[in-house]
Amino acid sequence: MHLLTDKGDFFLKFLFDKYYTDLCKLSFKYVGRTDIAEDLVQDVFINIWNKRHTLQYTGNIKPCLITSVINTSINYSKSKFARQVMVEESAVQNNSGSDNPHDEVLHQELGQLLKIAIEQLPDRCRTIFSLSRFSGLSNKEIAEQLNISVKTVEAQMTIALKRIQQCLQKYGYFFLLFFPFR
Repeated sequence: MHLLTDKGDFFLKFLFDKYYTDLCKLSFKYVGRTDIAEDLVQDVFINIWNKRHTLQYTGNIKPCLITSVINTSINYSKSKFARQVMVEESAVQNNSGSDNPHDEVLHQELGQLLKIAIEQLPDRCRTIFSLSRFSGLSNKEIAEQLNISVKTVEAQMTIALKRIQQCLQKYGYFFLLFFPFR
């Protein structure tokens, strides 16, 4: 049975109307921006539409949508493109000449909190995180440089991001890991 039959466009519209908002919220947790989360969720639905004649699935579609959105969001977050967008936006914000002293204080506070959170990471974890975020190396390049497996790099990055996020959340900052700081 094809996922989308002759009435597939109605079924897809039903799925979109039913799950879009929740899927956008889910994606936002991974990418931290509403506009990007919306684009990623739309990409998932476009992908379903493009594969409508070959997809075969008879179970509950919601877990598949959730998995697709999570994977798409994680892949986006890991991409160098995402990091570059965040760096460029941060540079624009920093050069915007904001006269609001409150913004400057918040920026400095966030920078200090990030430094503290990174310093608290275990040595290997901190090294891998720094090579990824500050030197711009890929997981493969880090693995080769440190003579470890790519899976180890991925696991250490997951640990680093989770610990930094937990530290930032204690102070009311949510998922700001891609922003550069001084």
